[in-house]
Amino acid sequence: MTATRTVRFADDIDEICEINEIIEIQPKFSGRITMAENGSVSNRPSAFEEIVQFTEPSEPLDENEIDTSPRLSENTSVKFDYNEEHSNGFKINFGKKFGTKGSGYGQLQDATDVVSLSHGNILVSDMVNSKLQVFNERGSPTVAYVLDELIEPRGIITTSEGYIAATSRKIKAVTILSPDGRLVGTFGQNILSGPSGIDVDCRGNFIISDIVTNRVSVVDKNGNFIQHVGKNQSFNQPRYVTVSKNGEIIVSDSGNNCLKIFDSNGLFIRQIGKFGKNDGCLKVPYATSTDSFGNILVSDHYNDRVSVFSSTGRFLRHIVTSAHGISHPAGLALSSDMVLYVTHGGLKANQVAAFELNFDGLPCNVVAYV
Repeated sequence: MTATRTVRFADDIDEICEINEIIEIQPKFSGRITMAENGSVSNRPSAFEEIVQFTEPSEPLDENEIDTSPRLSENTSVKFDYNEEHSNGFKINFGKKFGTKGSGYGQLQDATDVVSLSHGNILVSDMVNSKLQVFNERGSPTVAYVLDELIEPRGIITTSEGYIAATSRKIKAVTILSPDGRLVGTFGQNILSGPSGIDVDCRGNFIISDIVTNRVSVVDKNGNFIQHVGKNQSFNQPRYVTVSKNGEIIVSDSGNNCLKIFDSNGLFIRQIGKFGKNDGCLKVPYATSTDSFGNILVSDHYNDRVSVFSSTGRFLRHIVTSAHGISHPAGLALSSDMVLYVTHGGLKANQVAAFELNFDGLPCNVVAYV
């Protein structure tokens, strides 16, 4: 037997209609308290808002005892907007920085992209050093890939089968590696002139941006050209591309200082951002990533910050900034357990910073039910 209760994690409940019962659940705040940018401590109710279904308690309650502990089922629907000022249930914890400038093992000179792997491992591309490196959860290098077909790698992605796809500026193609690092092949020499960003959609097709031709192409897994994205849109150095969980294609149109969103068929939907340093503005956006809520995280390269927008383009917040030690963020990845990885540095990214995005009282895997 189940009981449905309407729960709003917010400062007021005026906007909720047809409420049968209201119970306030204040997630217990523990651990490190995050300081807001103005120096104040964030310590207000959380900003979750939706209807949550609870199951009956597994253990009987004492007489007159009220059970207020959430037991989340697969019917759970939770919305989150990264509003730290309204939330003591969300906080950013700095995890670690790893990588130093250089050409040696575990060193970086131009970390253009990063991908989250399993068990806390990450894969980093280094265009200047012409190699890919895997770092474990402690930040120690474990594997390096160096191949003649992998010269000046820029964008990287892993497929559902575990293959690694990397764009190579030098050979003007995409290089495919097997899960154990063996060369599978290359494709795109007849299509690409300056391949940069890359992602893969639910059909297994590759979406590739090209900063020389200023095009975004869809290529199947056998290397056959399918179509261009945004045929009626003009791009100016589209450096990165991301496919969201609902299939939308997010292009970092760096030269135009905005993000452009397309549906799975390549048709234009909306533009996010414009040139500037104010909230909602961008200065040469680099990599993007999406969370399970559909929010878009973007490396705002020359504003030295990572900003978050809703899926509809509403500015939410700057999630990390130069105050967190970030300088010229480039590559970006968000792991399934909400660890944010950012490659950054001076003129070239030579370090990876990791930030834990934590929810107190509500587990991160709630996002899977949205």
